[in-house]
Amino acid sequence: MTVTDYAALPPVIKEKVKILLIDDNPHDRLRLERELAVCFPSLAVKSVRSAKELDVALSAGGYDIAITDFELRWTNGTNVLRQLKACWPALPVIMFTASGTEEVAVEAMKEGLDDYITKKEKHFARVPYAVKASLERATHRRAFETTSISLRESEARFRHMAETMPQILYWTDVDGNVQYTNDRWRSYTGFAGHSPDVLDRIIPPEDRERVFTRWTECRVAGTSFEAEFRMRRKSDGTLRWFLTRALPVRGDDQELQGWIGTMTDIHDQKSAAEEFKNADRRKDKFLATLAHELRNPLASIFNAVRFMRLQDTIDPDLQNARDIIDRQAQHLVRLVDDLLDVSRLTLDKVVLHKERVSLKNVISTALDATRPLQEAMHHRLTLSGESEPIYVHADITRLCQVFTNLLNNAIKYTPSGGCISVRVGREDGNALIIFSDDGIGIPPDMLTNIFDLFTQINRSDGSNDGLGIGLTLARQLIEMHDGTLTAHSNGTGQGSEFTVRIPIHEATPFSVSSSALNEQADDGRLLGRRVLVVDDNRDAADSLAMLLGLWGCDVCKAYDGLQAVETAQQFLPEAILLDIGMPHIDGHEICRRIRHEEWGKGIFIIALTGWGQEADRQRTKETGFDAHLVKPIQSDSVAEMLANLMGSGEI
Repeated sequence: MTVTDYAALPPVIKEKVKILLIDDNPHDRLRLERELAVCFPSLAVKSVRSAKELDVALSAGGYDIAITDFELRWTNGTNVLRQLKACWPALPVIMFTASGTEEVAVEAMKEGLDDYITKKEKHFARVPYAVKASLERATHRRAFETTSISLRESEARFRHMAETMPQILYWTDVDGNVQYTNDRWRSYTGFAGHSPDVLDRIIPPEDRERVFTRWTECRVAGTSFEAEFRMRRKSDGTLRWFLTRALPVRGDDQELQGWIGTMTDIHDQKSAAEEFKNADRRKDKFLATLAHELRNPLASIFNAVRFMRLQDTIDPDLQNARDIIDRQAQHLVRLVDDLLDVSRLTLDKVVLHKERVSLKNVISTALDATRPLQEAMHHRLTLSGESEPIYVHADITRLCQVFTNLLNNAIKYTPSGGCISVRVGREDGNALIIFSDDGIGIPPDMLTNIFDLFTQINRSDGSNDGLGIGLTLARQLIEMHDGTLTAHSNGTGQGSEFTVRIPIHEATPFSVSSSALNEQADDGRLLGRRVLVVDDNRDAADSLAMLLGLWGCDVCKAYDGLQAVETAQQFLPEAILLDIGMPHIDGHEICRRIRHEEWGKGIFIIALTGWGQEADRQRTKETGFDAHLVKPIQSDSVAEMLANLMGSGEI
């Protein structure tokens, strides 16, 4: 190989090469410098000819490579090599000598020598090649060491993160065998390993099969894994809930390599969630109890007001007092019902009983329900819109509730003597019911959250009316009917407009519909009918008995369970209005005892109670009741129910 061949080698990384040449033979130094200059145009050579010059050179530093002879006047090449490596361990060193031996070469290689060349005439041209090769190896070594350092630092950071994170970290091979867990695993479980027998000891049997089955499915499919299970803690032996998530790890070729995952202690969160559920159940029970306790006195008030109306008093003061009692009792009933309904909606416990109903009947019912308050406020109300009947598929009770709520709001938030309108129309297959007023309006910043729970608009006098749940309830109920409820106002003092959109039902009307809410019972049908009223609340029993008596019924009363059964056996009523929450023997047991007797199988028994949730209705049905009415009831509803049953021959 010629010098030209060596010069054609790929260039080294540095354009300028600084060489430390240690040789006390001037002829050899000159010859070698000429050979190096051919291959390295930008060459800087520092020649060393004595120990003193070597010390100076070692102090200066900055060399890319060193070339040393072995036989030197003041020392030998092996000692020089040791000095160089002591200062610069990564400096490549070539020994170019005519006096060395194989043993010298081997010893020097052990000390870190990069190359050993015999100093012969033909080998001078080989030195530049050796320099280039050594420099390239040094460059590669530095790159490798830099990468290795970076990897070690990265691994150290990862291990620090893995060992200090609060979660258990693990990874598995492609077969699902755990290859690594951080120290959190060992500190929690007390086990360094994670074999199946270890997992069997720390995961309870009721969780184990479910979790292992799911893990097997994900491992076979190569998909992510997620599960919740309990693990036994070493320190106290308690079982705590953990959430584990593992993601599959794939290579550049998308070949599955394993899974990496975490186990997070979620015991406190689950305990809090369970406590929240318990608190929610306690809240529901409290609300139901509250409603029951409020409905009992309200039932007595309603019955008394109804009795007063039937007396046809002409004293205007008494009439006014009666109307005030009626309005305020109705208001209390709405508050109780709204509280319970919001709770049910939150828990998705509201069940709609949809049928084809006429909007005209629903609106008429809502207008009747709000008329006393409207008249007390001296408002002018107009109804306009479609002359043709419009039918919708809806729960008539819930739809009446929504319309009544919207009308009540319009009445309450409109100053005395205002104008309220209800317009009915059609649009794109939907029925439109628009409730407008010229009242206090809605501030622009309130329009976005007017339907939020407990949101209220302050009146000009600073007062509030209600709990701020009516509109929330109304919107949710309309949405359950696949409709929408929206609000619009031009601002404070410029009135409000609420628009209900609900799909039109085009089917043929039912021949019999429960939507005929405004039909009045023919009181004559109740003449002589035997009815037993059972309620431990004497006011409720007495007031309802008075009303039934005015309608011509033959009425008996009982104030406790034993008396109820005895009276029923003696009186043989055609119908029993029976309270549920009775002392000693409740209404369910009374019903069962009566149904057990041959004489009681044909009696029509109505549950008349303050308990009105779906579970309560289901229980009365299972007990043997024929109907379930929630206090306070409209007394006309009882009369109508009894009259219809008697008219149909069912009693």
